[in-house]
Amino acid sequence: MKGNREVIGIFIAVLIYAVIGALGVQFYLPSRNFNVEDITRDPAGNIYAAGETGTGVFVYQLDAGGNPQQLFRCKGEAREMQLFCQYEENRLYLAQMWYEDGKQWFSVWGKEALEKDFQRIWTKSIAEDVTLTDFQVREDRLYVTGVDQQTENILLYVWDGGEKNPVRYRTDFVPTTVCWGKDGMYTLSQDNQIYFITVEGVLERRDLGEVVFFLADRSGLYYQVKDSGDITYLPEEGVGFYTFIETGAVWNIQYSESAQNTALLRAGEGGRDELLILTWDGEDHADGRKVDCTTLGLREKLKCTGFPFLIYTLASVSVWIVWELFWHLVWKRRRLLYQTMAVLAALTGIWLVATAAGVRAHEMEEERQQQMFLADTCMDVQKKELLENIKSVQGTVAYEAFGGSRQWESVQETFAGSTMGNASQSFYVREELVCMDGNELVFLFAEEAPYGRRADTFYDALTLEKVSGCILDQTEEYKFIDKVNGISYAMAVSKVEIGGEPVCMVSRVPLYGMNTHHGVDAGFYIAAFAGWLLAMTAIAFFLGKEWKNIGLLCTAMDRVSRGEYAVDSRRAPDNEFGLMWLGLERMCRNLQLQKYRTDETLDYLDQYAPQNFECLFGKEKLQDIAVGETVQMAATLGMISVIDKDTLLTGKLQGQYVQYVNKLMELLFSQQESGKAVFLQDGSNLENVKVIFQGDAQSARTAVRYSIDCMEELLAETEDAYDTNPFILLHTDQFRCGLAGGSKQVYPYVTSMEMDTLSRYIDELKRSGARVVVTEQTWQQVQVQGRRIGYVASPDGDRIFWLYEILDACPQMQKLGKLKNNELFAKALELYYADDLYPARSAFTEVVRECPEDGIARWYVFACDGRLNCLNKEGAVDGHHELFWRSF
Repeated sequence: MKGNREVIGIFIAVLIYAVIGALGVQFYLPSRNFNVEDITRDPAGNIYAAGETGTGVFVYQLDAGGNPQQLFRCKGEAREMQLFCQYEENRLYLAQMWYEDGKQWFSVWGKEALEKDFQRIWTKSIAEDVTLTDFQVREDRLYVTGVDQQTENILLYVWDGGEKNPVRYRTDFVPTTVCWGKDGMYTLSQDNQIYFITVEGVLERRDLGEVVFFLADRSGLYYQVKDSGDITYLPEEGVGFYTFIETGAVWNIQYSESAQNTALLRAGEGGRDELLILTWDGEDHADGRKVDCTTLGLREKLKCTGFPFLIYTLASVSVWIVWELFWHLVWKRRRLLYQTMAVLAALTGIWLVATAAGVRAHEMEEERQQQMFLADTCMDVQKKELLENIKSVQGTVAYEAFGGSRQWESVQETFAGSTMGNASQSFYVREELVCMDGNELVFLFAEEAPYGRRADTFYDALTLEKVSGCILDQTEEYKFIDKVNGISYAMAVSKVEIGGEPVCMVSRVPLYGMNTHHGVDAGFYIAAFAGWLLAMTAIAFFLGKEWKNIGLLCTAMDRVSRGEYAVDSRRAPDNEFGLMWLGLERMCRNLQLQKYRTDETLDYLDQYAPQNFECLFGKEKLQDIAVGETVQMAATLGMISVIDKDTLLTGKLQGQYVQYVNKLMELLFSQQESGKAVFLQDGSNLENVKVIFQGDAQSARTAVRYSIDCMEELLAETEDAYDTNPFILLHTDQFRCGLAGGSKQVYPYVTSMEMDTLSRYIDELKRSGARVVVTEQTWQQVQVQGRRIGYVASPDGDRIFWLYEILDACPQMQKLGKLKNNELFAKALELYYADDLYPARSAFTEVVRECPEDGIARWYVFACDGRLNCLNKEGAVDGHHELFWRSF
């Protein structure tokens, strides 16, 4: 279950990582929210499309055919701006214009062809109410042009590495837009006439008709006349011209000589601009197609998002590590103080963030409402003045005649100078009059557009909808927020009647950058965060001081859980922790007393239970073995005899002998190998002890090693006064052991028919002087010095057991004597089995003569005599060959 939870946690973390990563890619590659605001081309014909989203300014590079290739990102100076894009001398330029703190600002950024990032080149603030209309680069000089809305003068800002004052040009007409050409400026007046102003200030009129749109580049002039959907290109030399048929309302147009095609940026549906590529067919027609500049290839997407995705991955891993550390070191450790602080910090942090977000949302809404109010108020003032000025004027509002009528003069008088407020708190107001010309909305008056320009080339879809509704429907007024040239405005529209015809009056105030009220600055949020941090620190110290005893209590409880019942005496506080500490002290005293009684009882009872008996069953403790449970195992079973029964039963020596036996038993249980053995009492007397060594070959070697070591110490402790001959018999085979008894008492046991047969010969083997005797099954698995001494048979005669004497367990002198005659003993035993009794008797007699302590050889001498004395009628010897077939 724990593993499943970890897998689920990892899966959720990977899912969150993938979802946020996908959103991050959309954040960095603004495919859906990107709207082209300006375009430019390099000498090779590549197209650069600039636009902005809420995350910054982006420039997509397309090849000459309109296929997206690369993406560049530039820092955005403000949330909403006007953008200008220009390529000059192997360098890409971006100009940004925005409102901030009651001023207009513009900055210029540049990027070399081999450079990765844009670098800021020039930043300037403009205190006047200037509408910036164009940005151009010529021979490393930056030209920014605009129109002062109050003085109606043309301003030219030039930067060639140093800051210069703007050049002011005064005209006898009202300019609406200005564009820097090859050797001067082109400007469009409110009466739709094109003028050219040289660098020296000479004003020349170009008779091109009523122009509603124009754009100048280093080679010529693009323009569009009223009531026409065509764009005309006039070279600077004035020789020849080109016509782009039915292009519609165009914002920008860029022709490439090397690519032999034209890139167009025109107003599209839904307020989004469209980028088109026009390719000429050799005649007067062009094949146009829309281009989606955001469809980059996978390789370029990976290239653009590689480093941000790496940073995101590192941040995700860091967050995961912090979370894991918090989970395992704080929360999972179940520390009440840590958990309380974590929950408290989380709740207060959420509260702080929610409060800050609420304050900020309230500020933004208040700012919008106030600017909406300003737009509405300004509209009411201008509307009242407008109606008063044209009240006595006779004429028509028809579009064809309005330009020369007295209503036009009245409108100019009304809207002369549009900056309102006071010196300390000023804001800019833009005013337009829009009417219907057939099915099209056109301007009767606008400060930033010429007379007769179609409104759908200036306003977004929302404003067009509201203006149309104001003119055609019964609704008199609207207040809303929309964008004009990429900048959000608080807008108010209202219906007025001029000459009996409905006209829509539009008043707009920039929504961002107008310092209409003092909001909460960043210092408030810094102070709020610092206060929250100090409060959390103070609470942490307070809780740590109040709960310091819980740490001591947890430490003491941990020691108690490990069996350490000694608790330091200390002054208990007068609260819940004090009561818990006193309860812990009482509990520890009771546990110490209970442990003392339990340990004494268990130590006493362990003397009656066989040690390691549970290991035979694979259990951890003896209590886990059920009554009646048995197990069959491979082991080496030994019968240890250290007591002479006849001496034990002698009442005179019984008390002393028992003390002596206790000492010998302690020797049996204290040997190095005894920890691997299980000892069982054989019967109710003290005559024999069974020992079990579990396992196959290893058990036999362990048992023989134990027997030899044990015999050395037993022989050193025996005293002749008690006539004690220690003896050990070992046999390796399959045995069955178990636990028998009832609910009141149980008895551990081990059963072996072979050992029952062999145990009948223990007394004879002891009297013969043998110390350790093993069966053939045990002998085959050990490597010690010994000899074969014969075999014994089962009572029914169906099975025989060959016996071997371990000579390493004999006293030193006896061992040397038996080793010296080992070959002679083996030869005599072979003659005995061959029924060649006379030579066998002689050989055994020789062994006894050399080693009088060899009781086995002595028995064989008597056995040979006994068999010779029992000749049958045919003269054959007795057929008994087993050891100890008779006592002599």
